[in-house]
Amino acid sequence: MVSQTPLETHWNNLMKIYHYLGYTVLVGTCLKYLVFSNERVVAAAGWSSALWKLAARDDAIGWSIQQRNKYLHRVANNTRFLIFPWVKIRNFASYILSQTKRVIELVDYQQKRIFVAYKSHRKKKMAKLIKIAQ
Repeated sequence: MVSQTPLETHWNNLMKIYHYLGYTVLVGTCLKYLVFSNERVVAAAGWSSALWKLAARDDAIGWSIQQRNKYLHRVANNTRFLIFPWVKIRNFASYILSQTKRVIELVDYQQKRIFVAYKSHRKKKMAKLIKIAQ
């Protein structure tokens, strides 16, 4: 994780240069990751606090307004994901997302108290809630 470290500026610059949405400040609590291979950056990911209302996510989770109000602080949104143009590894995106999710669940979850919501590219669903603790 590079959030609140000297490498955060590097993450910001890489997003500005390579991500199709560019760099914008992530809203709320945010977690920024850089992935290295042989000391070279190969990917980057950013997670941030969930939006207050997002119909597709709320429908996919199936929670009531009261449940959303109670548990929304435990949801993270994958706001940026980037594999750099020089990286050509089959299934690398799936691997990086799964590893990032594990790190958030095992380490950063303890500090930030969040659940992980992620976009399902295969099923084209907006979000899926992954429960990691009660």
